[in-house]
Amino acid sequence: MFQHKILQQGRAALNLPVRPLISSTRDPLDLELKVIYGELPDDITGHVFINSSSGSVNSPYPYPEKNPDGSRNKEYGSPILLGGGFVMRYDFDQAGKVFLKARLLKPPAYYADEATKEGSHPHYPKWKQSLSGFKNLGITRLSFWLGCSDLLSTAITPIRYGNDKKDRLVATTDVGRPYEFDPKTLKIKTPIGYLKEYINGVPGIVPWPFPVLQTTAHPAFDPVTKELFSVNYTKSTSLQLKESNLWPTLHLHHDKIEKELEEKVKSWKTITDKNEAREKLNEYFQNVHQNRPTHESKFQRFFRKLKHTFTKVLGDILSFFGVPENEFSVKDEVYLHCFDGSPSLKSWRMVDEKGENLKITQCCHQTTLSEGYFVFIDAAFKLSLDVMFNNPFPHNQEIDNFIRKVTSVPQEPYTYLYIVARKDLNPASKTVVAKQIKLEPEFIHCYLNYKNPNGKLTLYGASNSAACLAEWVRPFDKLVDGSDIEPGTAGIISAGVMDIGRISKYEIDGEKGNLLSESILDATGNLDKPEDLGAHTWGVGIYTFRDIISGSIPSNEITDIFFQCYGLEPRRLTEFIYELYKDYPNRKIPAEKVKQLSEEGIPHQVVRLNAQSFELEDYFQFPKGYEIRSLQFTHRKGSVNPRPGIDGYITVLMINEDELDGVKNFFREVWIFDAANLKQGPKAVLSHPDLNYAFTLHSVWTDSLESNDEDPYTVPVKEDYQYMIDKIWLDKHKIQDFFEKEIYPHFN
Repeated sequence: MFQHKILQQGRAALNLPVRPLISSTRDPLDLELKVIYGELPDDITGHVFINSSSGSVNSPYPYPEKNPDGSRNKEYGSPILLGGGFVMRYDFDQAGKVFLKARLLKPPAYYADEATKEGSHPHYPKWKQSLSGFKNLGITRLSFWLGCSDLLSTAITPIRYGNDKKDRLVATTDVGRPYEFDPKTLKIKTPIGYLKEYINGVPGIVPWPFPVLQTTAHPAFDPVTKELFSVNYTKSTSLQLKESNLWPTLHLHHDKIEKELEEKVKSWKTITDKNEAREKLNEYFQNVHQNRPTHESKFQRFFRKLKHTFTKVLGDILSFFGVPENEFSVKDEVYLHCFDGSPSLKSWRMVDEKGENLKITQCCHQTTLSEGYFVFIDAAFKLSLDVMFNNPFPHNQEIDNFIRKVTSVPQEPYTYLYIVARKDLNPASKTVVAKQIKLEPEFIHCYLNYKNPNGKLTLYGASNSAACLAEWVRPFDKLVDGSDIEPGTAGIISAGVMDIGRISKYEIDGEKGNLLSESILDATGNLDKPEDLGAHTWGVGIYTFRDIISGSIPSNEITDIFFQCYGLEPRRLTEFIYELYKDYPNRKIPAEKVKQLSEEGIPHQVVRLNAQSFELEDYFQFPKGYEIRSLQFTHRKGSVNPRPGIDGYITVLMINEDELDGVKNFFREVWIFDAANLKQGPKAVLSHPDLNYAFTLHSVWTDSLESNDEDPYTVPVKEDYQYMIDKIWLDKHKIQDFFEKEIYPHFN
């Protein structure tokens, strides 16, 4: 059984530095981790890759409140979900040792961000006036001059194509293309797909070389057919960028507009009707460009006004001559992409059974597949474009507080699931039908059994019931008991769980698109015995199982699933979240009871579900203050258990709040559990003084770092981005020069 005293002795011997809850590094790491508890299993093997968010080009986490010159840091309080991709690789291929290699992922947008960061203005003196650098805007990072940054910080997918014998690794995000990176060096190799093969989330007339690509953080790879399936979607919004001139105006007059809006917000705060307040805000943004000078030439200004005035007429005429309609507007569209290493993506526009375009209301965070079907969801994660761009001034607490109050809505309490029969993916067709099923409660992650006998799909889901992953704790927030937030917690994600989490199992007729059966499991644990609750499902988060995503082995039938259940804690439940979700329609536990339990605290657990009996069979309850960040099923050499689903280890990244010699610390540690016996506690705990991370997400296990003999697929960076630059009508020559100096040299 777990012995806390021995762990404390190991920590003391390693002389670990004191760190806050939110802390990270962006420095390259090459470390040998030290065992501070237990013994490292001698049969653990392979490599665990974990993606994480690591801050911005200006600083790692935590973002300081003030800049070095004493001015206010506009990144302070930004969500920790929003950060550059920092991939960590834990190597278990040397007996008795664990090595860590970690590097920042650096796609082209990284170098653009680096070139325009704080302090770069002496090289480009006009930028200080036009504020062209990238900024944290809600849950995206954007430049009003250059566009949207690729933050490859969410997940990793192994793929193979052609004659590959070893895994390739692809880093993914919800907003951007997947990028292949080298598993040995952790350096970027190539994006998957050219920019011209994707649809842009903003109209083509918006002069950004870095487009807004709404995709999925979890593309689905078929290790049998060696195909990678993904989605790319756009969403029409009430505020059309082509009509408002909002972004060019913000690019030129950012500070003046911020001051003006702040004064208006002070007067709008007295409006009691939420719809009226929202209308005032929308009207302001619609007309913000009027009577503001620009630095455009007369020709540029004339050309832009011509496009604005005659958009509809020109759109019809140019469409007749083959100019895409999305140059002038954005409509609801969802595309299915299939990649097999060929020079071009295979793409289909997905339609419903009436032939109408699909409409995504939140995001397509998760996709999954079986041997005969591709499935994706409109996930319980408010990451759509209108949410990302609803506040150009998130650093301004007066504006941010007002805009959040009048625009925020709860996530949908259900999930739409879409099913595409893979046999219908005809290369000669431009569309494919996706059947829709409505499932309750809502969820963000799900996986299918690969086998689908007689067209029957078996789907497992993790429901983040009334736990809003698109919200974060603001510096001005109050906790649900009315107190100020705890110092150092601004920016933390999943701001409060407002009902018991659920684990779901659905059986679906893939051909007809009908729900055949459903099983929903939840467990509060024994609340009268807080020191050992028994298995619970408070805060069901990410999960893992054997070969959860594999480049070579399909998950024919999932037998055991290991869930992160992150419990309840007072520092995450704010008054804002409580009010937003107190009337949650799928509620099982009264809101007041959830509030009480949050103030008392329910600790994290890792729990195992027997997927066949659909029962929770094993769990480990962590001490209060110990937090799971990521978990990954990790193989062992050989086999010692006849049940493959528990024949291995669970590698868990932790941030553990504890006191050592009277000093509070947040320890970064790697805990390794026997997958067949969680209850006994960790087999080993490892750490290092330089091990530092704040927000880790999805992970993958591979058996080898060996490379394939050849790289038949590459997207040349200059050719790729020149397609975007050639379409730019504002500052084209400046952007061309910028790319020639700051971007292309890194990819020659």
